[in-house]
Amino acid sequence: MATFMSDLLGCKAIDDKAVKPIEEGLSEKYGKKFKVASLGDRIGRDEATAYVYASNDPTMMFVVRVSKDGRIVFENYAYRLVCREVEKTVNSAFSKNGLTAECYADFSSCKLDISAENTVNDYIKESGADTVKSAIIVKKDNKINGEILKRIYTEIHSQISEITVGFSLFVLSEKDYNNICEKVKTETQYFGLSRLRLYGAKDNIKHFYAEISNGALSVTADENNNKPLKGGNVNGDKRKRSACCNPNCICRSRRGFL
Repeated sequence: MATFMSDLLGCKAIDDKAVKPIEEGLSEKYGKKFKVASLGDRIGRDEATAYVYASNDPTMMFVVRVSKDGRIVFENYAYRLVCREVEKTVNSAFSKNGLTAECYADFSSCKLDISAENTVNDYIKESGADTVKSAIIVKKDNKINGEILKRIYTEIHSQISEITVGFSLFVLSEKDYNNICEKVKTETQYFGLSRLRLYGAKDNIKHFYAEISNGALSVTADENNNKPLKGGNVNGDKRKRSACCNPNCICRSRRGFL
């Protein structure tokens, strides 16, 4: 395993000797083929990170951590499958209302020892999660207003009603959206404005925050972004809100929000 250790923890390019134990280990567990897209950072001297996808869905990237002896010590494939179902629900709600969007979802409680067959409701019951948060990029469109947002978020809540649903919505120019959309599709962590800039978004970005809890919808925006909310049935709070839907969730404590 010494060769594996040097390959995985020291290489810059993907090496078959480094990725084979990862791909084979995941295939044995889930009964399908996987592909290592890239090797990431080292965690101390004993572990390394790999970014992996199932061969039947190259857009859903997930994280694997491997020990120096080639053992998989962490992987979140089944968890990301549940999150992907939320993402599909969100993207579909925007699409039905004539808007182009891409979403990354994350729960307030991350439970890894679950079945790959788990539904969203199964996961909520097993994990005890009380919040699911979504970072969403949407292509700029004059149809975006309070009424549209309310319609979209109400539809999402009708399908995910057992939990508080929080949305951080970033409205991008068509050029920026087209430029970074594929990067957002393969995102492995909840993102904010700074990450969108890192991806290459250059134009002005409008930001809204929305939350559905117990069937009630609230939307907040800063002074500059409040205008699109007028004309609908949603009240725009002019305070700029940087908190996530759950004040104790990992997006504040570990990743930041904006």
